[in-house]
Amino acid sequence: ETAEKFGFNEDVYAEEFGDMLATKSLYPPKLDKPGTALTGMGQGSLTSTPMQMAMVTAALANDGKLMQPYIVDELRGPDLSTLEKNEPAEMSQAVSPETAKKVQEMMEHTAKEGSAQRALIDGVTVGGKTGTAQRGVNVQDEVPYGWFVSYGKKDDGRSVAVAVF
Repeated sequence: ETAEKFGFNEDVYAEEFGDMLATKSLYPPKLDKPGTALTGMGQGSLTSTPMQMAMVTAALANDGKLMQPYIVDELRGPDLSTLEKNEPAEMSQAVSPETAKKVQEMMEHTAKEGSAQRALIDGVTVGGKTGTAQRGVNVQDEVPYGWFVSYGKKDDGRSVAVAVF
């Protein structure tokens, strides 16, 4: 249920994208407790895209609100006048603001003291998480995927979230 609030098992791209196809991020149904725990660390049959993980990270940085992703913010004419502008659209409240704040504290600690220190930027509050994820079924023969998700927030309200695969 929580994974779906973060956009898993859904087409998260707006209809305006037309024929653009993207792989869905899938959270497996009917997992037992050990299977659910494995998905929390990138193992098992969970599949995710960098876009999906950027959305999850952005939602956590945005006090739990998952926003509709879009590729182009604004379309401008030759004279730089705005022809079209995407407006922010909330998809769901994935987690409570309190839960999001707790995760932010942990991600910010990881950026300050842990494995994500290289992401620090002066004047920006940075949260990050490094990790590895299972690749394929035969884990002995496949090199795992390396991931990094991060967000940066400024005091003026501007923020960004990224996922590097």
